[in-house]
Amino acid sequence: MLARLEAAALLSSFVVHELNNALTEASGNLELLSDDIGALEAGGPRGEAGREGPDPGELLLSIRGVEHGLVGIRGVIAVVRGLYRADPQAPGEDPRLVAELALALAKPDLEGVTIVRRYQRATVYASPREAVEQTLRSIARLLDEGVTSIEVTTSERGVAVERGA
Repeated sequence: MLARLEAAALLSSFVVHELNNALTEASGNLELLSDDIGALEAGGPRGEAGREGPDPGELLLSIRGVEHGLVGIRGVIAVVRGLYRADPQAPGEDPRLVAELALALAKPDLEGVTIVRRYQRATVYASPREAVEQTLRSIARLLDEGVTSIEVTTSERGVAVERGA
């Protein structure tokens, strides 16, 4: 029972951390957009001495930052939903999210271990719960061997965890 509570606490910590990062990115970029649009309306500087209005490229970067933050939120929600999905044959989640969840859950044991990430976007047909469990088993095996560097790779085949260079 204690192990389940610890796992739930780690999962909650991961979810809160990732949602907070994504929300911070989105809200920070919305604040920049608000300032830039205000400068456009006023026809003057945006708080920087002698600077006239925002550059259209800056506006686009802020919009992309908001989009990126929202994609992060959707991704975290998809992984958490996937952990409890009833249909194991349904399309899985992006293995990058599975890998990050497993790394977050293993974080207390990874102190002093270098993590090298080589991620490709993909969708796997596997239960995220099983994928996370398999990834955690692979991490545990390497930690038992005393490795100081772990390489995590994602592809259409899912998540691979190997001894780092």
